[in-house]
Amino acid sequence: MPKTPIAVIISPDEYDAFATLVGHDPEFPKTYDEWFERTTKENEQCGARGEIVNEVTIHPQEFADYCKACGFDPAFIHLGLFAVKKARG
Repeated sequence: MPKTPIAVIISPDEYDAFATLVGHDPEFPKTYDEWFERTTKENEQCGARGEIVNEVTIHPQEFADYCKACGFDPAFIHLGLFAVKKARG
């Protein structure tokens, strides 16, 4: 059975809000174009391995609320954690 990786989707219109929240993290891409390129490449690699990518759209306020509720400082890794939580309902 193929894996189902989670891909975090961020709207270009909301990227600056995420940069404000997470921009201090060196793992977070500096521009939306870098984010998009990185995500597209990762998704293509997953598809090439036969994995079905589950794309989860994250909005800045819901991410900020999640981090606050969990006691996390907003960070790149927490975007992935939140996307998994959101994907599972």
